[in-house]
Amino acid sequence: MRTIVLSALGAVCLLAAVPAAAQTGPTLDGEMLTGGANPPFFGVIELDCNDGGVSTARYEVSGAATGPLFPGTFTESGTFTIEDGQVTEFRAEFTILSGLTEISGAKHLSQSNSTFCNELEEGSLADAGIDIGTTYTATISSPLGVFSDTGTAETTVNLTLFEGGTGVGTVVELFDSDGIVLTAGHATGGGYLGDVAGGIVSFGFNVMSDGTSVRGQCRVTDHTTGDEVKCLNAKLLNRTATHATFSGEALVNGVKRTYVVDVDDLGEPGAGGDTFKITTDNGFAAAGVLSGGNVQIHD
Repeated sequence: MRTIVLSALGAVCLLAAVPAAAQTGPTLDGEMLTGGANPPFFGVIELDCNDGGVSTARYEVSGAATGPLFPGTFTESGTFTIEDGQVTEFRAEFTILSGLTEISGAKHLSQSNSTFCNELEEGSLADAGIDIGTTYTATISSPLGVFSDTGTAETTVNLTLFEGGTGVGTVVELFDSDGIVLTAGHATGGGYLGDVAGGIVSFGFNVMSDGTSVRGQCRVTDHTTGDEVKCLNAKLLNRTATHATFSGEALVNGVKRTYVVDVDDLGEPGAGGDTFKITTDNGFAAAGVLSGGNVQIHD
């Protein structure tokens, strides 16, 4: 097994984010990860090409993440096995950093399209490449909440090691999301943020899901500005034992918009511990620890 640590070949280049259409929650749909000569390939390559048997490879890379929602940088470590001209196993773990959002996920082989792995002469040690389909799962931790995402990702990896300890490599991946994963459960709450001197935002909500459909309602009023949000529906509920995110359509001062609500149920009573946050696609936002009231998350 040959191992090499590769250094940068140039400066990382990030593309500007494309404005995203309103949706019920963030996904990796359309996200592209690119590591290689442009942007540079950082990391480790191991290759063991065996023309008469099983070939193996391991890589660790970083590079640029571009897409509709999450431009930034990524790191990924993966392994694959080639046997009789086919990729028989592939596993990879990846992390994407995009502003205040961190995404962690894993990918597994779903289809082997083409592959090669050869021990070469005339100055190079080994040359390998795979073009495969994968399935992925990802957790998106963002200021709007924590979301789960699944889907497929076309993945192409090309690796070359040369005599003398140098090498090059490229990794390109394109994600196609199945959509946000709904979580069964029930979340309710009501209360207020702030105080009389600093201004009060009052809220109330009730949302529930059986894992396949969601229904819910909410009302939020900023008593200082007079802004009011009235939820028309809920299209997503994603929850853990203490955290829930739900989203859908709402009237914001009478105009139809989209919203995301993020809450934490951190004990009884709720005042001083539980949290409430709402954002809408026209810029209305309110967030904080409850000054009064309660948030409850149920199975």
